[in-house]
Amino acid sequence: MQLTLDASHVEGLCDRAESYINCSNTLRLSHSGDSAECSKLRWGLLTAANQDLTTASAFKDDENIVKIHLKKGDVELWRFQLGQPPRNFEVAAKNQAVLLKNAEKHYRGAGNLATVAAAYDNEGSQAKVKEALVKALAGVPTALSDVQAQVQEAGEILEEAVDDGLVDWSQVEGMGDPEAMVE
Repeated sequence: MQLTLDASHVEGLCDRAESYINCSNTLRLSHSGDSAECSKLRWGLLTAANQDLTTASAFKDDENIVKIHLKKGDVELWRFQLGQPPRNFEVAAKNQAVLLKNAEKHYRGAGNLATVAAAYDNEGSQAKVKEALVKALAGVPTALSDVQAQVQEAGEILEEAVDDGLVDWSQVEGMGDPEAMVE
């Protein structure tokens, strides 16, 4: 049974998106998390989450708009990770550049909205660090070290990104001195 929510139910859309994300992350952590079947299911769940968050993000005056954009960036990074080894999910692999660009756009938007809303605390810092993470994944070698100089809690945010599966530790190691980044 599909729960139907119209575009005026921002909280319901965000809750449903979070449910899709939680299900995807449960699958990621399962024993079959790297299988093709699991990747296909996760792609569908994350796509559904993205659709709900996109609808919810149309409400610019919603008090959670920064969180919505942060979560949209996270969803795009999870979809990007589906195309990386060992999963190598074909759709994600073919669209990795677009997925990274989308994630960067959403994190930048979250940072801008956090600044405008005078809410530049943890959410603004998360947006800035995650945007730099995406740039590093896209090949900008100094992105993470640059943001570390600007955001005091950059290492904590990066560790959380690894824990959440937004980035693999092996990818972080390829971006410079990971120990210096997370200290």
